[in-house]
Amino acid sequence: MVGNMKKVKIAMIGNWGHGSAMLGYIEKYKPEFAEITALGQISETETFDKTIETFEFLKGCPIYKDYRNLLREAKPDIAVVSTTLDKLSEAALNTAKAGCHIYAEKPIAATPEQLAAIRQTVEDNNQYLVFTMGNPASPQLRAIRELYDSGKMGTLAVVNARKSYPWNDNRVEQFPEKLGGTICWVGIHALEFIHSATGKLFSKVTGMQSNVRSADFASCPDNVVLSFELCDGGHASVSVDYCRPAGRPVYGDDWIRVVGTNAIAEANMSRQTLRVTDMETENLSPALPPLEEWFELLPRAVAFGEQLDRCKHLTEVAFELNRTAIIAQKAVTTGQILEI
Repeated sequence: MVGNMKKVKIAMIGNWGHGSAMLGYIEKYKPEFAEITALGQISETETFDKTIETFEFLKGCPIYKDYRNLLREAKPDIAVVSTTLDKLSEAALNTAKAGCHIYAEKPIAATPEQLAAIRQTVEDNNQYLVFTMGNPASPQLRAIRELYDSGKMGTLAVVNARKSYPWNDNRVEQFPEKLGGTICWVGIHALEFIHSATGKLFSKVTGMQSNVRSADFASCPDNVVLSFELCDGGHASVSVDYCRPAGRPVYGDDWIRVVGTNAIAEANMSRQTLRVTDMETENLSPALPPLEEWFELLPRAVAFGEQLDRCKHLTEVAFELNRTAIIAQKAVTTGQILEI
């Protein structure tokens, strides 16, 4: 630790979803510049009991039965807001109002109104908000981005991305369209794949969805295909589903294919593979950037002022991807081609 610098105070708000990856980072690296200082419950049923059994360093950490009291009294520098989707948007807004930088479960909003309120608060308070997904840290996606930015891939023509989850009947209650649906819960990963690999955002969208399992599950589509026009040219397709087989060797089947006029890059992030084909050869094992610890990003920004411009950019991207997912869901529901 540098001099007498005060450690960055990190609070856990809610105990569901991807936020526990922050605890894994703290346990593994034991950073001198950051610590978990408080745990805040969203509800009586969403407790930290099992988490404290898993992460022994949390024993003795203050637990607030109401996270809003935590925000008022503990005053964390960073909050990891990771709770069920029915409570997530309100918790994210209240945390933003408290002035914390945020790692957020996704989607932080299922409606334009929810998203606008959180975005305005974050911007007014000069805060950072990034998703817990962490796809921008992927070595495969970073390698494609470096190749694309170098110009060696030529002009971008097409991007294909997919994300596949296994099904369980609880998904109907946890991830219905009214809470963002399959697109905002699963598809937003694929949107982040595309942006991380190319820097591109989206200008138009349309798509289709259905339930191949049962019409009884219609509020939670189990398969969706989206077609996008990319900003500044090119197109993208996104395939998401809840049909991942039970015998899967990896969980999410994260995959992307980026097609340029001079080269094609194809990566399976779940299996940590990358293949690059250009005009002369096919490279099955190109050199990859080192693994980036995603949950170190904001603590180091607060502690040392590192990568502040990147944190600001990633905050803007998080809101844009959430907004795109909301519009994509509307396009699919209405059968229209919508501007983003």
